[in-house]
Amino acid sequence: GKWFDDRPLRLAPPPFSLIPLSERIGVPIEGFIGLSALTQKRQVAFHFDEGIFELNPPTQSGEINLPLVEMMGSPIGVRCSIDDSMGEFFLDTGSRFITVPPTSSLSVRNEGAKYPINLVTPLGALRVEVSAEHTVTCESWTHMGLCIALGGHERMPLILGMEWLSRGNALLCFESSTLTLFPRKETNRSSWEALSEGVYAPQFEFSLDPEQFEQLNRSFTVLPRADQPLPVDLTPFTPYRIKGFEIPPGPEGVNALYDWLISPPRPDDTLTLVTEFTGVQSEVTVPRLPLFG
Repeated sequence: GKWFDDRPLRLAPPPFSLIPLSERIGVPIEGFIGLSALTQKRQVAFHFDEGIFELNPPTQSGEINLPLVEMMGSPIGVRCSIDDSMGEFFLDTGSRFITVPPTSSLSVRNEGAKYPINLVTPLGALRVEVSAEHTVTCESWTHMGLCIALGGHERMPLILGMEWLSRGNALLCFESSTLTLFPRKETNRSSWEALSEGVYAPQFEFSLDPEQFEQLNRSFTVLPRADQPLPVDLTPFTPYRIKGFEIPPGPEGVNALYDWLISPPRPDDTLTLVTEFTGVQSEVTVPRLPLFG
């Protein structure tokens, strides 16, 4: 009612399970508000400084106005260049990375260290290699130090994800097919939000139980990183906690956990994980190593 003026809105079950994504990011997800619903509105805004998503906000003049390209039946494409190679990208607010599929003719710089990862997507887990320190330019709006995920499904479009969009505040106007971008007031970003070759992390991925979302010091389970085994003495499907670090409840806890695990190097770069089985606690110490190997 508040968002859609008490008008009937067609609800449909998702064409895929939301459970893997909920577990991967540790947040209970009930569904998606898709483009078919959002384009009923004249425009929508992302206020990243305040953490607010707004429907039908007042029009503002920004630093740059980009024309939106029609893609998949909606004005949601953006034309920009990556490492001086131009292409049309699908603006995907559900994607973390800028993703370039293997069939793309885009000439993206591909040297340097890589971070292999299995992305959780509607098409299942997609194997990609993330590389850092790329430059993305949309007209006069240029940002350096961005990550590109190379790989995925051959039928995927070029995807421009939230790592790029959140570099500014954004107003999407479906009526005029324009994307207006505004500089952010706050430019400090956590290490895991803006991955670079200088960050360290333990050699595993992890999964969180969405049902513990509001619980203080929730546990997590570990997953092997793409193409790598789990560190010695770690086992899957086992609930772990970090010794000496208490995870806050809610979304702040998810962010705090990522910041603790993925960050610049520390003097003593190890983590001690604690688990309890039949009332007996055990500890496993694992190193943190460069995320981009």
